[in-house]
Amino acid sequence: MTKLEVLSPELAQSRFVARLLRRAGFIVTGVLMPGDCARIIRYPYFSVRQLSGAPSDRQLVPTGSASTRLLIDTFGNVQLGRISMGRGELQFMDKQWALEFAESNGLRVPRTWYTIKDASFPAFCKPRLEGATGPRQVFYTLEEVRGFESQPIAQQIVRSSSTVGVAFIAHQGTVLTSFAHRETLSYPAEGGSAVTLEHSNDLEAVRYTMKLVKASNFSGWGLAEFKRDEIDGSLYFMELNPKMWASMYFAFENEPKFAELLFGLRQSARRITRSTNWYLACRRGPKFLLKEARVLLRATPHLDLPAFANSAIRTALKSSSL
Repeated sequence: MTKLEVLSPELAQSRFVARLLRRAGFIVTGVLMPGDCARIIRYPYFSVRQLSGAPSDRQLVPTGSASTRLLIDTFGNVQLGRISMGRGELQFMDKQWALEFAESNGLRVPRTWYTIKDASFPAFCKPRLEGATGPRQVFYTLEEVRGFESQPIAQQIVRSSSTVGVAFIAHQGTVLTSFAHRETLSYPAEGGSAVTLEHSNDLEAVRYTMKLVKASNFSGWGLAEFKRDEIDGSLYFMELNPKMWASMYFAFENEPKFAELLFGLRQSARRITRSTNWYLACRRGPKFLLKEARVLLRATPHLDLPAFANSAIRTALKSSSL
């Protein structure tokens, strides 16, 4: 049996990759990076170990921004299946660089302030580097943002209640496969990871993604995100993250070529049109669950029981220690 190790095993995308590989007969080990939260329940991993020192094995699978950056910084590139991703793609993790690059290639971007004191509020604020700590929400005054140690960037609020995501795999500027979804509810509420997803036929978002991939000669995998103004219909580029994404199960279930290109796995498409991530839905709290029950229940459930269990046990242990 083939062995593979998945970095940052607690992330949603890591757990999905581990389940996918385990079903295909792989022996999967979770590898904790410094700062990662240790798993209390081991499944879907056969074992979990701590990364000690610099990585020396190219059999490691990066999932989040930190592990992707670590492996590329160490080896110069990261290879999954037939696809390689290198240092050039990491530029997209710099939000300012990504927005300026998109705008220079003809994409519409929200008005953005890179110096927070110049921003016009209310504004949507987020970290200037992917994976960095900091706020990702709407603020109404400058004073609300001043308390954060690392100052975020601020953006004009796009009049949209949803986000269009285009998942893709590319090689030397050509998109090899893609899948578009619409994120209708999120955690946190203003934008982050998807709580509810549905299939999207937004061809303009796909076309813009292909344009960015070609202009940057992108090789690798990632998720491009857009918002469409619900008043005038304008499509705005928000960001492109060169890494695995939390809702990747939705793309992989609908488009088998993702698993084939990255892991050499052949599987049939399930054609899921809607999906609810109940783990994230519950993190939004009981009021949210009651208010959005109809939307949540009409979608195919995506229930990550080990994640639920780990979270519940940690909460109980924390409460008992107070």
